[in-house]
Amino acid sequence: MVLIPFSILPPRVVHALSNKVMGLGMVLAKGLPYLQLELDRANMKVKAARYLAMCVTASTFLFLFLGGMGALFLSKQQKSLFGVIVAAIVVAFVFLLQVNYPKVASSKRIRKLNTDLLASLRAVMIQLNSGVPLFEAFVIISKQDFGEVSTEFKLLVKKINAGVPQISALEDLALKNPSPYFRRALWQMMNGLKEGAQINQVIDS
Repeated sequence: MVLIPFSILPPRVVHALSNKVMGLGMVLAKGLPYLQLELDRANMKVKAARYLAMCVTASTFLFLFLGGMGALFLSKQQKSLFGVIVAAIVVAFVFLLQVNYPKVASSKRIRKLNTDLLASLRAVMIQLNSGVPLFEAFVIISKQDFGEVSTEFKLLVKKINAGVPQISALEDLALKNPSPYFRRALWQMMNGLKEGAQINQVIDS
């Protein structure tokens, strides 16, 4: 279940209530065409329209909560109105943070991926130099402790086992991966497979 930052409601409740504003979520998604890619790269398994609908839901209830608190503690009408205006400004800022959260989460994943990338590629090269096929090398890395890199290879292995061609699976993984270094390595592997080159030499380069 996707967690919306700054939400005062549990994720399951936000998800259920977001059904009522899915139309608005779809409209907003059209204006943010790159959001789905950012969600994929952040490994947030949700469609952009659904995510935006959940952001709208969470922000609406946050506004009601803050507006209610302002009206409760500020008894005079003008002060109550001021409290509602302040709540609206705060919630607008929070909504922008929620919409940009996938990009922030993607940046965190980049740091984690880059930390283990070199060691994992060396491990793949060692396996290939030992005569292990490329797919089996992916399987081995997916079972080792290379953090986010192992998670990515698990997805790759799962797709290939499901019948997706190896090159197509690599391409899909590269498109959704947030790390430019990881994407470069995957593209090099794909080019090597297409050209029939020695993959261990490609990874070594």
